Parts: sequence; structure tokens; C-alpha cells
Amino acid sequence: MVGGSAHARVAPDYIAFTVTNDTPVSTVLAMLGFKFNEIGFGRYRYRQGAVAEVGGLEVYWDGCQDGMGTHVRISGKGCRHLEDDPFFEWGEWFSDIRKKLGGRFSRVDIAIDDEGYNVEFDTVLKAVENKEVTRRGDAYDERYRFRGGRKEKTLYIGSRESEAMLRVYQKGFELGGEVGWLRFEAEFKGKRAEGWVTVFLTHGWDAAVGVFRHLWEFKDASHVTTDRTRQRAADWWVQLIGAAKFSFKLGQAVAATWQSVQKWMVRQWAPSVAMLMEATAGDLSPLLELAEIGSDRLKEKHKRLIAVVRGCSDGSFANLSFA
Repeated sequence: MVGGSAHARVAPDYIAFTVTNDTPVSTVLAMLGFKFNEIGFGRYRYRQGAVAEVGGLEVYWDGCQDGMGTHVRISGKGCRHLEDDPFFEWGEWFSDIRKKLGGRFSRVDIAIDDEGYNVEFDTVLKAVENKEVTRRGDAYDERYRFRGGRKEKTLYIGSRESEAMLRVYQKGFELGGEVGWLRFEAEFKGKRAEGWVTVFLTHGWDAAVGVFRHLWEFKDASHVTTDRTRQRAADWWVQLIGAAKFSFKLGQAVAATWQSVQKWMVRQWAPSVAMLMEATAGDLSPLLELAEIGSDRLKEKHKRLIAVVRGCSDGSFANLSFA
């Protein structure tokens, strides 16, 4: 252990799912909420593909065999783009992919970022080398990469072919920082991916993070016992999992600012509003009608932001212009 903040951030960092029913590709693209450009070829045994203009989201269709449906892959960058929407919530998103699209998840990576640098890489490595971690399978692999004259370390706990693997690496260095704080990234595939989504939707973030301890439990070597299942967990591991909280934007406190809402609305809505104004020669009644329809569909997260904007007394919401 080293000194630092107890806080650790947890968030999805890679997602893959497939829609195998008759849902049109256009519906899948619309659900993702970004502008896509077709690339004229496919991958993963699909003939056609498209990528989001912002990057990080790929969609493939027209499979080499019947019934392959539409396949979607979202990188860590794509996950962050999804979160840029100030009204975005992961629970709602995963639920919509399942219920509205009938999607099945084939891979979900969940990252815990120890940005406070509470755990050193060597602490994790020694625990694995000394077999102080209970896990399914005993495979592990340590790798290095030299970049900018610096040695960056990565540890793979488990096999890449398995449905659950833990990857630990110095994310702080990868981002160009001077401190090599660690990212603990669980890679769930197949039934494990579907299972994680079910746990998350049923029990929330705390239980979803708790899955880490169900699959990988680092033990306290000083606690000697003949029954390993009763051996005490390492303090650093318990503290890391306990500190791993998802930082909601609008959902927890109102971390979304009006400025972020403005940027999102300009990107997502401005072209449609411009088209409507052109088509109606500037008549505002269609917009007012849309606002009336939307008022009946406001969710709690929208109402929280309305209350903050109306109740703000420090002037930060004084200018509601989109300019």
C-alpha cells in the first residue's frame, strides 16, 4: 500500500452485444444516439459496417450466415462518449439494449481505477506469484512495455480464452502521468458478461463491483488457517473494492452542469431544430407542441436538473443561451 485517496472510480470500459432478431440496423444506430458513417466493409464475419463520427463505436451487419443479426462494439472511448450525455445512466442503457433491442451481451469489461494510488503493482504481482489469490484457474502472465524511456507493467490473471480474466496495469503512466496508479479491469465474456449485466440491473453498482471478489479474492498471507476459504482477505483488496464507486453525473447529486447540457443539445438536437424551423418558415408552434409532449415524459433525472437550474443563486445558470 502507498498513501493516497481512498476513492476509486468504476465504470464500463468495453462492451460488445448482438441483436439477432429482426430489428433494423437503423433502429440499433438510433438507439446508440450518434451519427454513423458506413465504411464499405465489415469485420467479425459481417459484410457491412459503420463507425460513429466521434469514434469508439462500431456496428456490423449482413453476416456471412443467417441469423447473425447486428453486432455492436463499444470501446472505452465510446463508453466515455455515451457518458457525455448529461442524462445518461448505465442502468437505463443496459436495460434498453436488452428490452428494446433484445440484445445479448458477449463481452463487458469493467474497470476500477485506483487514481489515489493506494495499491502498488508489485503488491498485486507478489500476491499472484505467492498464490495468495483464490481464482478459477492458475494462469497468469506478466508483460512489459517500454514507452518514453519508462517501463510500464501489465499483469493478466487468468486465461484470455476464459470467460473471466482480470487485467491489472499502470493506467496512470498510460495516460502520460508521472504516477503509475493502477487500473483493475475485469473482462467478462459469454455467460459471464450476461451474468454481470443481470447482477448490475438487479442489484446495482455495489453488487456489480462485488463480482470482482466472487471471482478473484486476494488473501492476507499473515492469516494462517488450514481452511483457505476462511482465510481473511487482504486489507488493500477489501478497501479497493469498498472504495470503488461509480461517479454518476446527474443521477446522484447533479454533477451535470448546464454547460454540459448545452453542448449535448447542440450536438444532438440542433440539426433537427434547424430543419424544423426551415420547414415551417420559423413557426414556433411545432416546437411548443413537442415541449408539451415531452413534459409528460420527463423522468426524475430531468426534474432534478430543472430544480437545480431554477434554484441556483450563484449566477452560474444566468445565461441560458446556446451561443
